[in-house]
Amino acid sequence: MKHGPILGLDMSLVSPGISLYTTDNKWIFGGFSPYKSTRYREGCTIYPKIPSNSSSNITRYMYICDRIIQFIEKNIDQIEIPLINVIIEGYAFCPRRQGSSYKLHELGGVLQYCLTKVGIRHIYTIQPSSWKRVLQIHRSHKKSSFDYCRTHVPSFSTLTNKDKQCCHPYEDIADATCLVFWYAIKHKTGPQPGPVS
Repeated sequence: MKHGPILGLDMSLVSPGISLYTTDNKWIFGGFSPYKSTRYREGCTIYPKIPSNSSSNITRYMYICDRIIQFIEKNIDQIEIPLINVIIEGYAFCPRRQGSSYKLHELGGVLQYCLTKVGIRHIYTIQPSSWKRVLQIHRSHKKSSFDYCRTHVPSFSTLTNKDKQCCHPYEDIADATCLVFWYAIKHKTGPQPGPVS
C-alpha cells in the first residue's frame, strides 16, 4: 500500500527544520539561514533569515508559516496535499520554560491554522522524549539526531559544513527527519531505519 507524504517540522522561532519523505520515496529538506539570502543544495532549500525579535510576533509567525506552506506546495502535488501526514515536535505546544514560551504556543496555533487552510487534515504532535525513545536516541544533544540521520538517510551526509560537522540549520533538519522516522515506525509505513549502503 502506497504511503502518503510524511512531513516533519521541528518548530522554533529562530531556526525551524523541515523534512519531507515523498510518495516516491525521496527525501527533501528545508531550513532557515542566519543570512539574508536563500541557499540551495540538492534536495535542500535554506530560506532567508527569520525577522528579528524587533519585528512584531505575527510578522515572525507568518514568515515561518508562509515558507513552510511554500515548501509544501513546491514539493508535493496538489492532489497529494490532503494525504500529507504532518508531525510537529511538541515544544510548540508544551514548552518547558516560562517567559517567551507563549510565542511558541502562538506559532503552533498559527501553523496549524495555515496547514488546515491548504487542505491538510492529518496533523500530529509528539514530545521529544517520545520520539527519541522510539528511535533509541538516548542523548538530548542535537548531534545525536544528526548522527542518526546520517546513518539512515543516504543524502544526509551532504548536509554538513566544510569541516563535515553538523551545524545550524542542519541540526534542526535532523530533528525534523527523526520525526518522520518516528511516524514511519509507529505506523509501519514510509522510510524504515536501516544502514546507509
